Parts: sequence; C-alpha cells; structure tokens
Amino acid sequence: MHRILVSNDDGVYAPGLQAAARSVADLGEVVVAAPAGQKSGVGRSISVFEPLRYAEVNLNGFKAYAVTGTPVDSVIIGIFAIMKQMPDLCVSGINVGENISTDTVTTSGTIGAALEAASYGIPAIAASIQAVDQGDKFDMHHGAKHSFAVAEAVLTGHAGGRGCAQSQCSGGGHGRDGDRGHQAGQKDLQDRSPGAI
Repeated sequence: MHRILVSNDDGVYAPGLQAAARSVADLGEVVVAAPAGQKSGVGRSISVFEPLRYAEVNLNGFKAYAVTGTPVDSVIIGIFAIMKQMPDLCVSGINVGENISTDTVTTSGTIGAALEAASYGIPAIAASIQAVDQGDKFDMHHGAKHSFAVAEAVLTGHAGGRGCAQSQCSGGGHGRDGDRGHQAGQKDLQDRSPGAI
C-alpha cells in the first residue's frame, strides 16, 4: 500500500487540504501533517529557535497532525516523527491562489513543502487553485471534488520523472534519479478549468 503525506501552507483546517487528502485517499494510506495555522508566504523557511510540537487533530477520517511550525517543518515532522519512513508521495495544497510566477515559486509555503519532500527524493506535487474573485475562494466550495490523476501516475511509475511537480505546469524538479522535467499528467491539468484541478 502506498503511503502519502499531505501538507499545505494554509493550515491544517483549510478546506483545500481536506480536498487534497480526499482526492488521493483511494491511492493509499494518507497522513496529513500541516501547520497549526496560516503560514502562506514563508517559502522553505524552517523554525530554528522555536520548539516544534505536533498534536493529532480530527480531520474527517484522516490521520492529521497540526504542527507548530512552517510547511517545511510540517513535512520534516511528518516524515521523520509521524510516519517514521519516507512516503511514496507528498501532496502539498490545494492552495488558495495560483503559484505561477517566479515570485510565488520562491515565497510559496505550498511549493516550499513540496520542494522539501523532493529534496529527500520523494515524488511531490504542489497544487494551487486560481481565485479570480475574492468571493470564489476555496472555503466557499467545501463539497468540491478534485482529481489528482498526476498523483496516480507518479505512484504507478507512469510519470516522466521523479521529484517535484507543480500541478499548474510550471514545476519540475530533481528526483531520486537526478532528472528534471515536467511530470506526466500536466497536459491533462492544463486542459481543465481552474476549479477542477
């Protein structure tokens, strides 16, 4: 059975995180480790002078842990303290707001979490949703269904490479094999509307 770590930067109770966890639930055992609160814009920062703690929380049937740190801290705690082994996949998101410019790639906590997982050789996906209108934020769509066909492709070995892929098709990354490039399924994601990741 595949083990999947799900994280984000919007916090453990964010609807986008729950949607991401639901979307990969049929692919294996899902463990959620995410910041206890909102941590957008922190990139790949880590907590250096503050103690890190985590607590199990109720997240609609998923093993979920609130971490008192950044998204990167959450991935590190998720891998080494909670799962105690490398997951087969890390999904970060679903972030409210697109992460498609060079500015957001360097500051996004969503992308930072995926990059941290990828730095350990774990295939990783950073997922974002476009919010054209402030009234169309993700928390207005609790029942939205999302498909991560790219996640299944990564887990079954049908992806073009291993590493980090941003589901808005601007990602690439280094993986276990040291290769770079876009992951399989990105063309599929380009063809979908912003709300149907």
